Amino acid sequence: MLLAQALRDLSENPLRPGSLKRPEIGPDLLTYHISFSKNRSRSTYGAVRTPRHLILYMLEGDSILAILRVLHDGMDIRRHVPTTPRRR
Repeated sequence: MLLAQALRDLSENPLRPGSLKRPEIGPDLLTYHISFSKNRSRSTYGAVRTPRHLILYMLEGDSILAILRVLHDGMDIRRHVPTTPRRR
């Protein structure tokens, strides 16, 4: 539920608060920690107490959000970045 909410939040506003430009990782790359969507993802089953994942993504043109990876926040992001992110 939390990951789905984070993806919905990014689709509505790819530069929402919590989104970080990551030029040190690669041009045009951004990350979004799913903890920023935590309060909007509560359900009858409860909520994730300590979210630990982030979404690595980029914008392609005006309307395409390209999700590159969903990674645990303890991982070395640079090791998991595609060497040639897909472009349209």
